[in-house]
Amino acid sequence: ANKIFALVIDAGGNPSFVQNSTVSVNIGEFGFTLSGVREVATQKGIAVFQNLVVDKIGLPQLRFEYPLKDQVLIFLSTPVQVIPGSAHQLGIILQPGWSKNEGGTAFP
Repeated sequence: ANKIFALVIDAGGNPSFVQNSTVSVNIGEFGFTLSGVREVATQKGIAVFQNLVVDKIGLPQLRFEYPLKDQVLIFLSTPVQVIPGSAHQLGIILQPGWSKNEGGTAFP
């Protein structure tokens, strides 16, 4: 499974090694749903998100949030391309009607 890494940086642009902090992620686009573990504790300023699932194809942005004492830092990702997965099921949209067709004739 793919992993997404969120790096917490300080005002100087350096990695922040603050412990016991969390980063959360959600979808920044209306109409998409993100499932999976969406809040992760940082380890040496890095939050690692695994097994996130977006419910439909498209180009949503991920919205990351990092709470501070007096504000919340927000970062929007570039659009993430979500493509269709492999087929895993087959269904029939319209069932053929019951008839007294003889073998070798087409369904009505």
